[in-house]
Amino acid sequence: MYGFDQEKEFVLLPLDPNIDSPMEWLQSLRTPELTFIV
Repeated sequence: MYGFDQEKEFVLLPLDPNIDSPMEWLQSLRTPELTFIV
C-alpha cells in the first residue's frame, strides 16, 4: 500500500457486524492499530 511499505498483510473486517454495510475495515496484521475504511 502506497506510503506503508512495511505493511504487507491485511484483513477485511465488517464495519459493524450488526448491520449490512458496503464498507469494511482494512486492518493491518502487522500493526493492528492501522486501519482504513474501504
